[in-house]
Amino acid sequence: MQREYTRLHAAARSDPQRAGHGGEGTWARILSEWLPPTYEVATRKYIIPEEGNDTSETNLIIFQPSYPQALRVREEVLASGVAAAFSVKLTLNKDGIRDGFDRVARIRRGIKPRIGSPREEISSPFPVGLLAHSFMEG
Repeated sequence: MQREYTRLHAAARSDPQRAGHGGEGTWARILSEWLPPTYEVATRKYIIPEEGNDTSETNLIIFQPSYPQALRVREEVLASGVAAAFSVKLTLNKDGIRDGFDRVARIRRGIKPRIGSPREEISSPFPVGLLAHSFMEG
């Protein structure tokens, strides 16, 4: 991870978008190596909300094992096919945290409320998080 961060951080000076994609690729590779093989990892997907039409690119998603292979190649993914979703930052700072929380809120607003136990009603059907190679204090 440290070698990748050093390489991508140097590349970010001339091409920040490409370095960002490299960071996503690094996390995708790590998760793919550690997750059971039925949980496929993909980058740069749009989660189709269950309610409304607010979509934005999600840097990294993990598919539900039951999500059809034929649909995994599409740029849009049904929310029901997502096991987890992540925003990825090369270097995390307060603006990145703010952006991460905004993305979580947008995704959660698009998910239909679950009725049942208190736990089902307050939790999302899949976790949404933030991954970073490094962080900046302050």
